[in-house]
Amino acid sequence: MNITGINIENIKGIKSHRFNITLLPNKPNILVAPNGFGKSSFAIAFASLHESKIILDEKDCHLGDTSLTPKIEISMSTGKCLLANNEKNQISKELEIFVINSPLEPKANVRRYMGRTISKPTINIRPTILVHTIPSKKEIVYNIAKIKRTFGANGKVLPDISTILCNGTIMAEIANLDLAKIGRTKWYSRVEDYVKDINSQKGSTQVIQKYINNSVSEILKVGPYPLITELLINHGIITRNENALKFLYVWQIWQIYVDMGSDFKKACKYEKYLEDKRRYTKEIEDINPVKGRIRIVPIEENGQLIVKWPKAHEISNGQRDILCFYAKLLEFERIKSSKPQLLIIDEIFDYLDDVNILLFQYKISNLIDTYKRSKRILFPILVTHLDPNFFHHFCFNEDRINVCYLKEHNVKSNLGLLKIIRIREDDRVKDNLDKAYFHYDPLYHTYNLEAEFKVLGVNIDWGNPALFRKKLFRLLRAYLCEDTEHDPIAVCWSVRLMIEELTYSKINNPDQQETYINTKTTKEKLKYASRIGVYIPEYYFLLGLIYNVSLHYSSMDTVQSAALKLNSIIVKDMIRQIATEHFASFGKQ
Repeated sequence: MNITGINIENIKGIKSHRFNITLLPNKPNILVAPNGFGKSSFAIAFASLHESKIILDEKDCHLGDTSLTPKIEISMSTGKCLLANNEKNQISKELEIFVINSPLEPKANVRRYMGRTISKPTINIRPTILVHTIPSKKEIVYNIAKIKRTFGANGKVLPDISTILCNGTIMAEIANLDLAKIGRTKWYSRVEDYVKDINSQKGSTQVIQKYINNSVSEILKVGPYPLITELLINHGIITRNENALKFLYVWQIWQIYVDMGSDFKKACKYEKYLEDKRRYTKEIEDINPVKGRIRIVPIEENGQLIVKWPKAHEISNGQRDILCFYAKLLEFERIKSSKPQLLIIDEIFDYLDDVNILLFQYKISNLIDTYKRSKRILFPILVTHLDPNFFHHFCFNEDRINVCYLKEHNVKSNLGLLKIIRIREDDRVKDNLDKAYFHYDPLYHTYNLEAEFKVLGVNIDWGNPALFRKKLFRLLRAYLCEDTEHDPIAVCWSVRLMIEELTYSKINNPDQQETYINTKTTKEKLKYASRIGVYIPEYYFLLGLIYNVSLHYSSMDTVQSAALKLNSIIVKDMIRQIATEHFASFGKQ
């Protein structure tokens, strides 16, 4: 099941926009758009989804107009179209939504001074609610001496199960079993008879346990024994051949359940809460980068478990972002929904250092793997202005990620150009392509690859590098001079060739010219030229962020990636400067 499109209307900065994107389950879906496009409005739209309808704060209404009807539509590959507005919500019936966005909130402290009202603005960090409702405090009642007496003469064989009872995860899973239904089945008299049989045995604890181990197999098939023993095996408490322990553990758990009645499930739920609280406290303390001066731990307040953060000015932006993200992810992990889940993370990368970006990606990858193992569906959606094609601190396996460019550009790439990029590493043409096509060589006009291009299914005319260059430069002029559809790959290709040719023309020494031509990669060519005294404008290097990535084959969408950068007026001006200088030096190509 994929999500095939999202339509949003009248929310924050979005009047009406159809996002023609495909979101894939159990993969990082990275939504890329420039600053000011409306990424935060996208996240706010989903954060405004309540159980029955969309509820917007006035500040989140489009243009502040509360009369406009907010709307979200999600198209699914199953053919369903889910709608939510200010009157209904079909989305939450099918999907579980959770949004992690900025926790900052402005606040004005108002004071009276000498008859005047003085307002002092501050920025606070919104508390994170890890547990919205703390379960009622019930403890599991376990008295090993008493339960041994209940068992009978050979109660000595019962092992202490305190460690099991203190394991909130195990006890919560036991409580989730249909214990009431199990108790209604006709099995208990067989167990009572078996306990009498055990109590009639003579010998040490080891002797009696050996007797149980050899005689209990039929009892382990009745009542609560099959389900609870399997659960204990899965958690590594016992092994499959420890039949005596299976019986003795489950017998005690069942006795506790019977003695506590309805309080048993409440106590298990509370034990799970205590376990979670201990884990949350440790994990937040472990990740806290300012633990030396500010202790940040979950606290209980008004029936909730919350994390109160320092004032915004007391920690750095990066420290705030990773701590708040981590805490919100802990809150998300508590949601045990059977529905597919959307986890929308709104641009937390701005201030993170390399280690914390690595930590962020590790947490998301682990979360996805957990969902895969349990055969559940998660759509992790990361909204950002950082393009994974260009910013290498995104370390996700590129075969695992799904990058979507939200802003649509008036572009169309020539399939023939893309084909040449795809065959770039083919041994039949690799060396000649590198010399005469992907880099500048003063003898490029002497090359001819028509025969090779015919075999490889490439436009034969482009087997002449001179004709190929003319095509590229025509496509470049369309980008610079016409407000029409353009080809981002052709623009990047032209820019690289112009930069290399302009730099070569400024080298006068023939030996240095040869060294320059034989130097691999454009960046290294420019660095060499700079070392020998050639002035290289800085934007020659800066544009490498675009032309270097775009001219290598990748499973990612390099066309849209390049288009995103080429859409910038400043980038276009830099390229125009290069084209003007190239025309002045070499004329129209």
